[in-house]
Amino acid sequence: MRIRVVAAGLAAGLGFGALWAGPAQAGESLPLDTLAALPASSSYRSNDYDNWNWGGETRTYTFADEQDRLGVLTVDTKASKLRIATFDSESFQRVGDRVVGFGGYPQWGGFFAAPDGFYYVVVGKANRGESGSENVVAVRRYSQNWKLSGQALVRGGVSQGLVPGIADPFIGGTARMAMCGNTLVVHMARLMFRGSGGINHQGNLTLSVNTSTMKARPFDDAYGLLDIYASHSFNQFAGCVEDRLTLLDHGDAYPRSLVAWSAAGFPPGSDPEEEGTLKSRSQRSDLWVFPGRDGENWTGTRVTGFGMGAGTARAVVVGESVAHERAVSGMTGENTPRNVFLITADADLSEHRFTWLSNYTRPGVKVTEPRMARVSPEQFVVLFGVRASGKDRLEYRLVDSTGRMLASESWKNVRYEPACDPVFIKGSLLWVQRGARGVTGKARYVIGLNVEIPRLPKPLVGGIPSLKTKKLTVTARRGYWLLLPIRTGGSASTEPSSVMWRTSRPRVATVVRGQTKGRIALRGKRTSTLWVAALKRGTTKLTLTTRLKAKLIITIKVK
Repeated sequence: MRIRVVAAGLAAGLGFGALWAGPAQAGESLPLDTLAALPASSSYRSNDYDNWNWGGETRTYTFADEQDRLGVLTVDTKASKLRIATFDSESFQRVGDRVVGFGGYPQWGGFFAAPDGFYYVVVGKANRGESGSENVVAVRRYSQNWKLSGQALVRGGVSQGLVPGIADPFIGGTARMAMCGNTLVVHMARLMFRGSGGINHQGNLTLSVNTSTMKARPFDDAYGLLDIYASHSFNQFAGCVEDRLTLLDHGDAYPRSLVAWSAAGFPPGSDPEEEGTLKSRSQRSDLWVFPGRDGENWTGTRVTGFGMGAGTARAVVVGESVAHERAVSGMTGENTPRNVFLITADADLSEHRFTWLSNYTRPGVKVTEPRMARVSPEQFVVLFGVRASGKDRLEYRLVDSTGRMLASESWKNVRYEPACDPVFIKGSLLWVQRGARGVTGKARYVIGLNVEIPRLPKPLVGGIPSLKTKKLTVTARRGYWLLLPIRTGGSASTEPSSVMWRTSRPRVATVVRGQTKGRIALRGKRTSTLWVAALKRGTTKLTLTTRLKAKLIITIKVK
């Protein structure tokens, strides 16, 4: 593999400027603040609210496979195909590629890497003739090697809340899924059959899929008439912890709010009457009521993240909005600058808490859509970007499921335009976005943070030095991790047991073992529980050796 070394004077941004390497393809150079590259394509979607009013289909996903490798799924809607790239989660070398068709259903719905080890894909087709008997939605199940292992079909005549039909699936949202026991829940949007005035109105639809039989039924058919209907539903979310199912809709009319529905004891047993009906164990609550007329297609709000505490089943919601009646530094109303909000709700929705995570009041400051990932049973990371005066900044907030702020960090000159939710793999938070610092175009890149200690996040910077390379120089700032996975020149990285790091100046840099295997911690003072990166100025040389007796000498220049 060819390594390209650029002048140290170019170093900026994340603090490492000397190494550009090519994880995606031999000889390819990457921007210095990225880990891997995806093929350039116009089919990636980087914004679920591209019209600012209602959600659209998500076309990029990150996930962890059963080997804790990074999977990146992108949706080619023109070709009706999924393209899945698999990367080693430490070296970020691409180790696999798959192409999977939609199976005769041309419209994209959503993807879910489920806890049962299967991948679920929802696809569909238009039904403008309003046939009640034609299959219009397919929930397809795939094994880890992407072999089809089952399919549940949904007919066009299904209803929810007494409103019949699917005239066009997935309009105004993304099909999101959750799994409780052996039941897969699909929460999605649809255009319904024509109603009064001959108009196809939009609303939500919730499906229950028995994964043992791969049979799908609408919730109303499976569990009785439940109060989960929302119209219009601008975005849909679903989550399950143990037997607590929670659904969330961004409504503009019925209701005009962020509305949550939650039920304990899901799925019901074979005889639900013994424990009471599901309706008697469910609750519904407006987490944020929006001003305006019912059906006015503008709420000034976007909902971009949803999660649940693993121990408490509390719901966590993130998004960005104008202030409405909730003041930001004394400012309220629909014409205020947009800011990032966090809502947390108890499992039974009896209480909820609203918090602004940003408080910008200048009209020229723009926040880019916040995204969220759970990094421990009760802790969540919220990421969002800020653009002001032509400069970018990445913002990091660590919160818990009660809404408490646990940590905050900010990185200047770091661009944040997510194409998907981040995924937490082996201490790293990874996501895909359009472009990187100083880069424009259609290419997408994998970006990451080291969050092994969530209160002390560190940017990850990729580089794949070959052992055929004799020397390498890397410039580093204090407080950052340096990621140097190694490969022998073949397609796979060496086994960790065959790699040994040595340093000639341990007061400047040390090798951290365990979960940080293969990474160099730039080191300083020590607390009782962790190393705090606080570098001294200087230069240190590290020598890498393997059982193959190949050597790589790395010089770290500390600013």
